[in-house]
Amino acid sequence: MYGMKDVNDWCEWWGIQMPLWPSIFPIRSVLPLRVVLVEPSTRDVIFSAAWEKNLDVSKSSVLVEILTQAGYNGTALVSTAEKEEWPKKKLIENTNMAVQLGLCGVPSYRVDDGPIIWGQDRTDVVLDYLAGWKDELGNTRSAL
Repeated sequence: MYGMKDVNDWCEWWGIQMPLWPSIFPIRSVLPLRVVLVEPSTRDVIFSAAWEKNLDVSKSSVLVEILTQAGYNGTALVSTAEKEEWPKKKLIENTNMAVQLGLCGVPSYRVDDGPIIWGQDRTDVVLDYLAGWKDELGNTRSAL
C-alpha cells in the first residue's frame, strides 16, 4: 500500500521509528491536545509516545508517566488539561476555526490570508509564501 510507504519514507526522513501502525487507532486526542495547549513543548514527547512507542496517550495515567519521565510535572499538566476550563475552550475554538477554514488534516498551514496548504510535503510552498513569493503576473500563489 502506497500510504504506508509514504509514512515509512517520512519516518526515515525525520529519523523516527514507528510501529507498523499504532494498535490504538484512531487515537483519542482530546486530552493530549489540551496538554499541548497547556505546555506546547510537550508535543514531541506525546507524539513519540503515541507513534513510536505505541502508548495509549488518551489515558491520563499514561500521559502523567511519559511527561514525568521527560522531566515535566506530568501530574500538574494533566490536571490542568482535565480540570481547567481554558484549555477546553481553546481546543474548541481551534477546532471550530479549523472547520471554518476547511482544514482536512495535519499539518495544515496558512500564511496571512492565503489559501490552505496541506501536507508536510508542502513546506516548500509555505516557505515561498513566507518569503513573499509572487508569480510573474504579480499575484500571490493561489493554487497548488
